[in-house]
Amino acid sequence: MSFDDEKLYFSKKKQQEVESKMPQYMKQMNKSRDEVITVYLEFTKGLARCKEISLLSETIATETASLEFSQRDVCGNESTSTEKQVVKMVKEGGWKIDDVVISL
Repeated sequence: MSFDDEKLYFSKKKQQEVESKMPQYMKQMNKSRDEVITVYLEFTKGLARCKEISLLSETIATETASLEFSQRDVCGNESTSTEKQVVKMVKEGGWKIDDVVISL
C-alpha cells in the first residue's frame, strides 16, 4: 500500500501532524521525504506482519470511537509479553484513525 493510500485511513488532524513532523524526520534521518516515507512503510509493514491482535473492547459515541486491542509479537522479535493498543477514531465522512497508543 502506498503512503497516499494509507493516509486515507487517517483523520485530517493526524495527517497534518505527520506532515508537520516530516522536515524533522528528514533532518534526523538525513534522508529525503521519499526515503523517510519508504522507511515508514517498511516499518509499518513489518509491524503488521509480526503482530497478532484481538479486540478487547470498543466504545462508540456519535462522532468518536475507541477500540482497545491486545497485541503480541508472533515473529520472535523483542517483545514477548502481551501489549495493549488503543485506536482512537473520529467520523470524517467515514471512520478515520485519529490516534494510536501502544502500552508495553
